[in-house]
Amino acid sequence: MKIVATLAVRDEADVIAANIKHHIRQGVDHFIITDNGSIDGTRDILLRFVDQGVVTLLDEPNHDKMQFQWVTKMARQAAREGADWVLNIDADEFWFPKDRHLTIRQVLEQAPGEITKIKVHRDHLIGFPYYGTRINWRYRLIWRNRATRNIKGNPLGAKIAHRADPEVEIAQGNHNATGPLLGQLSAIEPFEILEVQVRSWEQFKRRVENAGSAYNSTTYFGPNRGNAVRTEYELLQAGELEEWYERQCLSIPRLVRGFRHDTIVPDFRILLTR
Repeated sequence: MKIVATLAVRDEADVIAANIKHHIRQGVDHFIITDNGSIDGTRDILLRFVDQGVVTLLDEPNHDKMQFQWVTKMARQAAREGADWVLNIDADEFWFPKDRHLTIRQVLEQAPGEITKIKVHRDHLIGFPYYGTRINWRYRLIWRNRATRNIKGNPLGAKIAHRADPEVEIAQGNHNATGPLLGQLSAIEPFEILEVQVRSWEQFKRRVENAGSAYNSTTYFGPNRGNAVRTEYELLQAGELEEWYERQCLSIPRLVRGFRHDTIVPDFRILLTR
């Protein structure tokens, strides 16, 4: 079985190496990665994995938000190059089997043939607010928010793993995959995602600026597509994003409430899988 992961990345130098190494340990064989004009050293890190034969690197330097086109292209390339399963992931997403005794590869090897698409839900890992760059995020983000909501108050959209299909179409945000070889979503959901979207104030502000400006420069979508990040970008422009950043982080009262209601729990899996 050949498992390929696709990623579209921009300025993810603090997390991309950890992401690739984690998914290699989980049984991913190869990565097809599109760099969207990174300027923070992300591309240099990716080139090291290219030299190791682990990554195929593509470039989309225009700072727009046509992510679904890039991922569709990568997923189709994966199918043409012999993939059996394709995971369409983001740089800040760490996929795990719910059965902690198994790897992603072991789960997919056991999947019945009729299963062609698997929905994968995600939660944020959170920590206390951080404004520096010297403490690695993996030592801080050890609390799982099991009630994660975006700025619009909605649960995070699920992601998709699918069997390879050379005619697949990937939806914006990797929230669905359709194609002639793909059926309905499986009722079995063996995976979960721990997302490290809020690693530091500097990184979070950069993510919002990159994504928000890209959506605003893309005329393909209506104003409701990407409305959560567009709202964050409006806060950034108004000088009010920092308050939203801190609301996503931990405080002592929030941690106590989370313990009482079982919505915030410790989760050391990323920390322990180095």
